[in-house]
Amino acid sequence: YSEAYNNLKKSCQLGRSVEYERQETVAGQERYFRRMTAPFPDLSGETGMFGIYIDITQQKQAELALRESEQRYAALAESSPVGIFRNDTTGGMIYANQRWSEITGLTLAEGSDDGWLTCIHPDWRDRLLGEWENVIQAGSNLWVETCLQMPNGTLKWVYYQAQPEKDSTGNVTGYVGTLTDITDLKRAEEKVRVAQQRVLAQEKLASLGTLTAGIAHELRNPLNFVKNYAEGSVELSQELLESLQPVLQTLTPEASKYIQDLILDLQENSTTIRHNSQRVAQIVDSMMQYSRTDYEQLTPELIRLEDLIDQAIKLAYYGKRSQEHDFTLSIRTDYATDVDLVQAVPSSLLRAFINLIDNACDAMQSKQRQLKSNAPPAVVNYKPTLSISTRNLGEQVEIRLRDNGCGIDPTIQPQILDPFFTTKPPGEGTGLGLSLTHDIIVKQHQGTLAIDTRPDEFTEFILTMPKNDG
Repeated sequence: YSEAYNNLKKSCQLGRSVEYERQETVAGQERYFRRMTAPFPDLSGETGMFGIYIDITQQKQAELALRESEQRYAALAESSPVGIFRNDTTGGMIYANQRWSEITGLTLAEGSDDGWLTCIHPDWRDRLLGEWENVIQAGSNLWVETCLQMPNGTLKWVYYQAQPEKDSTGNVTGYVGTLTDITDLKRAEEKVRVAQQRVLAQEKLASLGTLTAGIAHELRNPLNFVKNYAEGSVELSQELLESLQPVLQTLTPEASKYIQDLILDLQENSTTIRHNSQRVAQIVDSMMQYSRTDYEQLTPELIRLEDLIDQAIKLAYYGKRSQEHDFTLSIRTDYATDVDLVQAVPSSLLRAFINLIDNACDAMQSKQRQLKSNAPPAVVNYKPTLSISTRNLGEQVEIRLRDNGCGIDPTIQPQILDPFFTTKPPGEGTGLGLSLTHDIIVKQHQGTLAIDTRPDEFTEFILTMPKNDG
């Protein structure tokens, strides 16, 4: 009772009431009481004490149960595999568990007020703020996916879920929610999406290849007849001219010349038909090659990218040298040492590289011929140069092929990848090389193909490809 006595004494000394709580054992049970004492002067002027004694055992037990419950929930929250947080009515952070900090990379202090917005990727920040404003105004639930940007630059996908906390009158007092890291799920979804796109692209390209092969085959038969009959007409017209020589000598010079001119015109027409039929035959052969891409090979192989590029250089460049012996090319390669094996369809990718190198050689030959036509060869100070480099972009590899040729006119750049569109003079090129290359890189290998060019200066093809489809 020393505590009670001291409180009574204190109340008398201070001349005011003193309130305190006390735990006592009553009939073998622990009970809690709230006591309040106050000085009370009687009629004689003596100061007595007035006290109130209230049993608050149930209230204290409820408070202890609530405290224990909060501690249990706090322990559960800290061991949760998802981030758990509480916000006030303005969206400011009140509580965040350890998992929330691990996901966002922020402490509760760093995430307070609007600090948590710093981890949201800039492209997604306004959208998430708009969602939060709608939730706060409507007092409704929040369900949204968003992207976080970590301090090291890596991206992380998360799923936000929050619901309002309300008091007994229904007023919103704050929000409690969860933050789930769904990066692995998003990556798995992306792999499935890429696989689906690849299968779809394979099917489309296979159908296109079958259609192209069928058209080319149907064209080849009548084309052979045209070509053969044109060649025969050239020979027959020559035989006719030789056979008519005795008759022509008996005619007047004017009549003889007229007949010879007619036969020569027929011969020239037949020669033109033969030449153009040969040109069409080249286009048909290109269409057949276009249809023979390995679209059925769904699983790429592991290859050394630089070995495939070197092989393409040899095939394309030395093929040009066999046609034009005076064409010399300086080749510069810069292969990244940190690019390991790459998954690709070797035959298709080789064909794409050959097409790009072949086009680069044509552009540089065209520029060289143009310079020589405008100035004596001894004055021309131009050296065709092809630069090829690779670079590691993390999950992708970048390949750049740059030539110092004639470049591409800006007015035709949007059409440069269209099938059968060509910048070469009539009679040269089929217009399928770049279109085929685009399909191989973008559709078959899920990569990208970009072009950077400046007329009369350079053209650079920039390719990116996934290093591993796994």
